[in-house]
Amino acid sequence: MLDVKEITAAALALDEGDRAILLEALLSSLEGPGSEVDWDSELRRRIDDVEAGRARFRDIADLEDVVSTMRERSH
Repeated sequence: MLDVKEITAAALALDEGDRAILLEALLSSLEGPGSEVDWDSELRRRIDDVEAGRARFRDIADLEDVVSTMRERSH
């Protein structure tokens, strides 16, 4: 049986389309029954938040910090 590092390496070697299919399958496996997001409602809510001034935006310069934090959490 392959370990996680081998599976990751194999997944990263896939072309972009196959990686997208794999990603969707993996994400679906983490979502339990009833966890389907109503994307139309979510998008409408986010637009309403922006238009009403309730959304908080981050400076693009903070992106490196956000990515670094996400990488730390994933290890």
